[in-house]
Amino acid sequence: MGKLALGTVQFGLEYGIANKTGRPSETEISKILSTADRGGINLLDTAAEYGACERILGATAGIHFDIVTKVGKIDEIGGRNLRDLFLSSLRRLNRSSIYGLLLHTPQQLIGNKQLSERLLYCLQALKDEGLVQKIGVSIYSPVELEQVLEIFIPDIVQFPISAIDGRWKKSGLLGEMKTLGIERHARSVFLQGLLGLDANEHPDWCLKYSSFLSEWRGFCIENNMCLLEAALCAALHNPDLDKVLVGVEKLTQLEDLLKWSASPGINIPDYFLSLEDKILDVRKWG
Repeated sequence: MGKLALGTVQFGLEYGIANKTGRPSETEISKILSTADRGGINLLDTAAEYGACERILGATAGIHFDIVTKVGKIDEIGGRNLRDLFLSSLRRLNRSSIYGLLLHTPQQLIGNKQLSERLLYCLQALKDEGLVQKIGVSIYSPVELEQVLEIFIPDIVQFPISAIDGRWKKSGLLGEMKTLGIERHARSVFLQGLLGLDANEHPDWCLKYSSFLSEWRGFCIENNMCLLEAALCAALHNPDLDKVLVGVEKLTQLEDLLKWSASPGINIPDYFLSLEDKILDVRKWG
């Protein structure tokens, strides 16, 4: 269960196409965090751009969790530098140091050599000072990871991967990251909840995938698993992933995830693996 980690974007924003209840109250968040702690979850993922999330965690998370945060909107000419943004995150998180700091997008590194050099220098300086243990980047695709690896070797890479995502298997990059000693943090294992929706709940843009999603539902039923349980188990039993980030809006959702984390692994047939960015990359939805 140490592989399961808690993503916290829902604590600060109304996030996800399957989100029907909005942001949880701080009382509910406290219950979620207490249950996560008791359930063996030891890492929280957040970001400066997740609304009030860092502040809420600073008031509720205590010292029981490792925290990874992300910084974005870095001024290319240094008006607001990475160090200032990170120190602001530390103050909101009520921490003197944290486990991980990621650049929120790889575009902050790619295509601007001068800016890239400044950012990497600053990241390494924060690490050398002991303000953060590990540094890295959040990405969306194998192509972006290849571009990042040409620039530096991060300690952590966070990336989307779900039970139907064939891009990573085709690329071979999960194994390459392991060889390089990179910690692999998987997010969007439910595709923002899409893999758990009934057919009548699918948004209009994905109607062209309705047959495929119907087959996914049938496969899960055949394996005596609910949709989200199957998606979670596929990630948790993937030996090429070090952490699996899941997000919740309600305590009952976390309780389900903790229960499912004890389920056996599930073998996803290759015919379910898609290479289509239009369904795998949430930036291209709709």
